[in-house]
Amino acid sequence: MIKQFTLWFAVIIALGLCLSGCNSNVNRQRKEHVEIGERRDVSERNEMADTREAAQRSEESDTREAAERGDMQAQFLLGAKYQNGWGVEKNMAEAVQWYKSAAWRGHTGAQLRLGSMCHRGEGVERNRAEAIAWYTLAAKQGVAIAQYNLGVLYSEGEGVEKNYVEAAKWYRAAAKQGNATAQYNLGVFYVKGWGVKKNSRKAVKWYRAAAEQGFVEAQLYL
Repeated sequence: MIKQFTLWFAVIIALGLCLSGCNSNVNRQRKEHVEIGERRDVSERNEMADTREAAQRSEESDTREAAERGDMQAQFLLGAKYQNGWGVEKNMAEAVQWYKSAAWRGHTGAQLRLGSMCHRGEGVERNRAEAIAWYTLAAKQGVAIAQYNLGVLYSEGEGVEKNYVEAAKWYRAAAKQGNATAQYNLGVFYVKGWGVKKNSRKAVKWYRAAAEQGFVEAQLYL
């Protein structure tokens, strides 16, 4: 399993770096859907809160012992402890080490955190191609936040060649799981005809789905 993840990850990184280099002259001007969509979604805030609660409940020594035995959930929690300073002194190098141990074993939370750290340059050098790779691993396992983040990166051409069709695919996947920001962005795509055929009925459908979750910008379109 770990060997399969390693091979797949290497392929994504190589492709992302190549396409990013070929796309160096792409206009980086921000679009309205990304400007609105960059806000942290409710689902992401809930995931962070759940992780914090679990990490704070666990003792560092017990968590480390389990992590060293290869328990990927313990490895993930230990990474979260060190990333955020929950019960331990903050140490980003330790966080990355434990996140990677869990991520190679298929832990979606660790894959998502590594993607976010690479995307934002938090504790590691900013690397959009590597962010794409980690997000893709998590997204293919059904993580809505990772799917949404891929939509943003593909729509902006960050770390990968700009591709509205691919962006729409990932926004749709996240939207179907109830991610309000993805629902709003997908509505924008149907209005603009970005990666999909213009369709006002589908635009309204996704605006309404986002609006029902309190997304103000979507409510303004209804």
